Amino acid sequence: MQQTNTVFFWLMLILSVVIGGGAHAAESRWLATDFAKIRLISSSETAGLGGAQQLALEFRLEEGWKTYWRTPGDAGLPPQIFVDPFVSPDVQATLQFPLPKRFQLFGLDTFGYETRVIFPLTVTVPEPEFGLRLAVTVDSLICSDICVPVSGPLELDLPPGAFVPSIYGQDIAMAAAQVPRKRPQALTLQSYSQDDTSGLLATFAAATDAPVRDILLEGPIGTSFGIPEPAGDGYFIAQLSGDALASDAAITATVDAGSQFFETDVRVGGVALSSEAVQQTSSLPLWLIAFLGGVILNFMPCVLPVLSLKVASVIQLAGATRSLIRRRFLASAAGIISSFLILAAGLAAFRFAGAQIGWGIQFQNPIFLGVMAVIMGLFTLSLFDMVTFRTPAFAAKMMPAQSSSPGLLSDFGAGMLATLLATPCSAPFVGTAVSFGLSQSDVALFGIMLMMGLGLASPWLLLALTPQAIGVLPKPGAWMIRLKQVLGLAMAATFIWIGALFVQAIGGGSQNSSAADYGWEVFSEAALAEAQDAGATIFVDVTADWCITCQANKALVINTADMKALLADRNVVMMQADWTLPDDEISRYLARYNRFGIPFNIVYGPSETNGVILPEILTKSSVEKALDRAVQ
Repeated sequence: MQQTNTVFFWLMLILSVVIGGGAHAAESRWLATDFAKIRLISSSETAGLGGAQQLALEFRLEEGWKTYWRTPGDAGLPPQIFVDPFVSPDVQATLQFPLPKRFQLFGLDTFGYETRVIFPLTVTVPEPEFGLRLAVTVDSLICSDICVPVSGPLELDLPPGAFVPSIYGQDIAMAAAQVPRKRPQALTLQSYSQDDTSGLLATFAAATDAPVRDILLEGPIGTSFGIPEPAGDGYFIAQLSGDALASDAAITATVDAGSQFFETDVRVGGVALSSEAVQQTSSLPLWLIAFLGGVILNFMPCVLPVLSLKVASVIQLAGATRSLIRRRFLASAAGIISSFLILAAGLAAFRFAGAQIGWGIQFQNPIFLGVMAVIMGLFTLSLFDMVTFRTPAFAAKMMPAQSSSPGLLSDFGAGMLATLLATPCSAPFVGTAVSFGLSQSDVALFGIMLMMGLGLASPWLLLALTPQAIGVLPKPGAWMIRLKQVLGLAMAATFIWIGALFVQAIGGGSQNSSAADYGWEVFSEAALAEAQDAGATIFVDVTADWCITCQANKALVINTADMKALLADRNVVMMQADWTLPDDEISRYLARYNRFGIPFNIVYGPSETNGVILPEILTKSSVEKALDRAVQ
């Protein structure tokens, strides 16, 4: 019995030494003061077999005291660690910061932690076979009514060996789970100003399941922001201190939405929104904005050429049965919607590959223009009854005999053509919808393109619902042939336009290359910065030969005698950025303002260094108001 007790005693002694030694190996001594203490802890009892080791810096704070986040706010300093290169050569340590809390006191906003906080610390172990000896110096600031710096050395020794979980593993894992992960393109930020209030309008790419509690913005040094306030579909975040943000200022936004928290890198949009603009953009849901943009495209000059195809198809249906009329119109709508979804898939693929994306940039591609020229030529010949589209034999076998398959395929193709011709065009709501879709997730991109497709197809969907409306047309007769020939001339003009763009693309030229003869300077970021430094008022026109809306703006507003006189009287520097052919500098410039299509016009001045963005459809009044605002 005595021998058994002796053996049991020695076993318990050895076990207590092992357990005690393990617990001691996974933690350092405390760096202690009257109001806080700090130490290193490890998730493993040993140095592991190589690679990274998960450690942490643990703070325990007395009641009423706090320490700070990586960006402390209006006051404070974040904790820092410095590895001793002599004791721990080749060891690297990266400190991570869990989601912080906002503290408000005497009108100051700070971000940090209270009571207890664990900062995950990822450490490289260059030679695990010899263990890990980590020696660091910790610098921190602990604050209550006063702030006291706490600094000192900490050291942790881990013996060699395979990973053995420590009693701190769960705490460190929970702290690591509280570190916000990166979520690309999660929101957009646009500058906002009204009277004496300025800040940013944050709009999310997708709605969160939980209400947003806070949005922490990290920008230029000395800049701080207040608590977000709901503003329609987004959040207004007042700028509390710092200089006015540049239009392309880099911001890291950390979003606290309860269990849904993340951080994202974003650049500020350059548009300085008025209160009316905020109400306009926030009062309409984005799906409705995209739908209205598609509806408006039906009336834009970009899609006027395809009007001849639409009218011709309606004429051919005079006297047809309602069921056939409905099928034909639904086929056209299906062609429009399908092409928008195909376009979304192509843009998503190009974006994934890191290629340049934008609304209408396919018109910069000579291959696309060549194919379009052939298609437009065939459609022109078909209107003159010189070419007849026949259904391939394999397709005809798959369709019912009474389906009128040639007409359905023709209508489907006309719908797709309408979409292709609409892409070089921008209009009210179109720019907002496209910019949002191209700057957000693929899901958002497909949703925006689907709603725009439904908007562009809405006239055909309405006619499909009311096929009896075709009954108002006169009875078929010779007038149909004459009207088709007139429409054929309109389509022939479009064919000539596409052909001219194709010649320019393969020749590397542009009609806008002679812009200097009309007083325009060639745009460049350097020239823009130089003119701004000189205090000039600048009007920038981003245009292209294939952008019909751009040409309409020139003919109706920019190149008119009244506008030229206005710009000359005010000594406005006119810069033109020609995007007819691919240009990386212009693409980057548009992306700075979260724009992916043209026309794009903006006015800079001493009072508006970030620029005042003009609407897609210009008027003399809108330009004059922007000039007044830029120099007031």
